[in-house]
Amino acid sequence: MVGTVGRTNEYWFRESKNKARRLFRRSFDDGKTWTPFINITEDGYQTGAHDRLTVLSTGRIIAPLHCTKDWDEHYLYIKVARSDDLGRTWKLSDSVTLPKLDVAESGAQEPDVVERTDGSLLMIMRTGTGSIYRAESFDQGVHWMRLKSTDINAPIAPSIIRRIPNSEDLLLIWNWMYDPADPMLGRRKQLACAISKDGGDSWPMEYRKILEQGDEGCFSYPSCTFYKSQALLTYYVMEEGVEFNFDGPRSLKLMRFPISWLYS
Repeated sequence: MVGTVGRTNEYWFRESKNKARRLFRRSFDDGKTWTPFINITEDGYQTGAHDRLTVLSTGRIIAPLHCTKDWDEHYLYIKVARSDDLGRTWKLSDSVTLPKLDVAESGAQEPDVVERTDGSLLMIMRTGTGSIYRAESFDQGVHWMRLKSTDINAPIAPSIIRRIPNSEDLLLIWNWMYDPADPMLGRRKQLACAISKDGGDSWPMEYRKILEQGDEGCFSYPSCTFYKSQALLTYYVMEEGVEFNFDGPRSLKLMRFPISWLYS
């Protein structure tokens, strides 16, 4: 069992506006005990969102990160950390960047990575462009290329991507509501999912579904795992009208459904 950590008694992963780091520890007894903390990153503001750690078929561990040189500029970029020794040591990729835009949060941030059946990697990222962006790696995360927009409209909000078990198909979960007049390009409503059957090149409308309409609140930061024939999702819920802040009231929700429902 492996995992990254946000807050502990000794550490904050986000210590200030200008310092944040990603920490790693490992358990060999199903979470009863854990190894000491290891810094994935050391300097400046380099951290990542939850549920983003990926163990590749080769055993390499991938930890996608978002970084900034000055938080007050609200411009972020991406690096991808990799480890080939069970998380003891880490190396970082070059930066993946997008132009700075006149929106509340600009650049690229909160990436997620999935391994496709041919061994290549697909990364998706939150942006201030009004759509989810993507990049690809053909050397297990060392270099990233083919940076471009997907056809998925989205506010400035996190999304995740997974490969459906025993399949080449990819599952995307994101907030569908887009509003160019909103400072964050839309509220975090209409939590949705979509399937790509071509490695993330397209996301047909026939395989898009609304998971939460958003009439009773905002839904964000999904995570996803699969158990037998079920997809298990967790995400936070905030009441409509509550001003967002790091300490704002919210609750955690669990949703599950048969994987077959995605294709129905």
